[in-house]
Amino acid sequence: MSSSEFFFEGPALRVRQPLGTFYVISISAEKLLHLCYSDKAELSEDGFNITGTQRIEDEKRQREISDFIGTEEAAFPNSIILGANYDEEGNYIESEASWSVEGDEEGSLRLRIPSKLKMASIIDGQHRLRSFRYADPDRRINFDLICSVYLDLPIPYHAYLFSTINFNQRKVDKSLAYNLFGFDIEATDPKAWVPETLAVSIARRLNVEDGPFKGAVSLGVVGGGVDSQDFNVSMATIVDGLLKLYSKKPKSDRSKMMSIPKEKRDRKVLDGDGSPLRFLYRNGLDEVIYEVVSNYFVAVASVFWEDVAPGSYIKKTVGVQALFDVLLKLLDNFESNLDGEVADFVEKLAPAARAGLDFSRAQASGAGRTYIKNEILKTLDL
Repeated sequence: MSSSEFFFEGPALRVRQPLGTFYVISISAEKLLHLCYSDKAELSEDGFNITGTQRIEDEKRQREISDFIGTEEAAFPNSIILGANYDEEGNYIESEASWSVEGDEEGSLRLRIPSKLKMASIIDGQHRLRSFRYADPDRRINFDLICSVYLDLPIPYHAYLFSTINFNQRKVDKSLAYNLFGFDIEATDPKAWVPETLAVSIARRLNVEDGPFKGAVSLGVVGGGVDSQDFNVSMATIVDGLLKLYSKKPKSDRSKMMSIPKEKRDRKVLDGDGSPLRFLYRNGLDEVIYEVVSNYFVAVASVFWEDVAPGSYIKKTVGVQALFDVLLKLLDNFESNLDGEVADFVEKLAPAARAGLDFSRAQASGAGRTYIKNEILKTLDL
């Protein structure tokens, strides 16, 4: 795709911080309005916990800001914070439409947005941006805004960032803010964890405990990209893969759990949904879920990764996604067989090992993920 085919392409400044890497860009308000959506905060029935990150839009306030936008003194030097590559349902999207950062031969970075699809959640700055809807069209086109863009930042961290920012601006109840999306850092009872919270917890463990993912899971990095070392995969890739193992509709599960008062909240309120590890999640057997996933990727490392050629897609984002897809298939009868040891997975993957797959025809896209998955599954006796 040439530069002229992108909906937006512009210089990007990479900023590395402990939470993760983000990119600072300048983009017109007109284009930004096409690209962004707000995840509205909603009170649960207990009147305490909320889902979503954004307050209800205040049209009166937005029109007042719009009046300011029309003046000759209009200025917004502070950044709008975005979380890109998630759709409005909270699903992680990896496709040709995904936002990405590329480097040129001189080391300069450019952020590329292929289309005007709404794939960026507004983490902070909703009213500033929405106010441009009431502004003169020419002003929207010619008014540039600074944005801090997180690529592939898992949904629970959107809420965490929002709450952290607002702690610094004014007094906010800490428990309420941290309960956004169930990302309750101070929770003492994991039985109240919504699907995303458990997935983030397991992804963190995979990153710090001995295994093939140790030190390889990072935030804000697309497929390793410019920050990659020997092996680097975004946390969003891991979280998305984990969720599919025990929740077919994480957002619906989260809403149902958080409609119950915190002291009574329990995963068992959720019904079975056909996902293979659902019974483990509902019964709080998180350690078993972790062991199954960890054991599988130990087997994957011995079968696919140990002697892999440098740059092979089997050890990049699309490869890891495809390997999670394969795991989902391998776990079809797990509740009956409980066959989740390393040796079990090595045996199941043995036909693929013997086939000598090289994945040279793969590509960094959704099609590449499907190709790798299909190549592996064709060799397996399921």
